[in-house]
Amino acid sequence: MPASEVWELYRNLRLLELAANELKNVVQSLQVLKGDGGVGTVVKTTLVPGISSYTEKFTVIDDQKRVKVAQGLEGDCLAFGCSVLNLRLEIIEKSQNSSIIKYTVSYSVKKEFQAKDPKPTIQKLEAMIQLSKEYL
Repeated sequence: MPASEVWELYRNLRLLELAANELKNVVQSLQVLKGDGGVGTVVKTTLVPGISSYTEKFTVIDDQKRVKVAQGLEGDCLAFGCSVLNLRLEIIEKSQNSSIIKYTVSYSVKKEFQAKDPKPTIQKLEAMIQLSKEYL
């Protein structure tokens, strides 16, 4: 799939909305708290019971480089020891009809929680990438 088409799915709220409709085994609900999908948009995703909810803010959307960065505001590992959680998405063009979806998850753990080694959950990301591959 061309990188431009993959980017159109990922760059705004479209993939999150698709996930809320199609991934009932992972996503219980999706709530846009602020914004329209651009920089500054705040989204709360409630995952199925037993996992958690997660609120993120889109901080970078670069259409030229096809890069999107979201900063975790609450939930996920921020609820049990992380002080920072950032998700960086990059759509890399391999050829005219092929692209790579690259996610980078970066986080910092508060000193008092380092022994417990909290890590972000990637279940939602894995499910969304699989869904996007099937959708595209």
